Amino acid sequence: MRVFFILIFLFTIFIGTTDCETKVAYSYGWIGDNVDLELGKSAQYRRLIGKVKQVYRVCNGKNAAKCGYWENIKTKKKVANASKTTFNSTGNILTIKKVTLKDAGTYWTNDVNDVTYLMVSEPGLLGK
Repeated sequence: MRVFFILIFLFTIFIGTTDCETKVAYSYGWIGDNVDLELGKSAQYRRLIGKVKQVYRVCNGKNAAKCGYWENIKTKKKVANASKTTFNSTGNILTIKKVTLKDAGTYWTNDVNDVTYLMVSEPGLLGK
């Protein structure tokens, strides 16, 4: 587990020091906590968990059948056991409820210039 955090940390340092205009943010959460990600307003949010790309579509009244859950981009199927995710339109905040280790990864909108890395830890490993 510690190796996982070290690898993510080294990767984020590498990405954060590139010469491009990418804005990098970091969010940390404990297993079972709610985590708020300020990614800005978008119709879709994407994440990379391991090697799997997923998409979350915000519900707007017209897309009720295909919104409100994480979908595997490759298989076009709902991600099983994904944490419940909601979007707060007044604060433009994506909230992941009761995060698990499976939620740790890279999050972004269609505008890939804003990237957030979410790191999740078990209570006790880092001091909670």
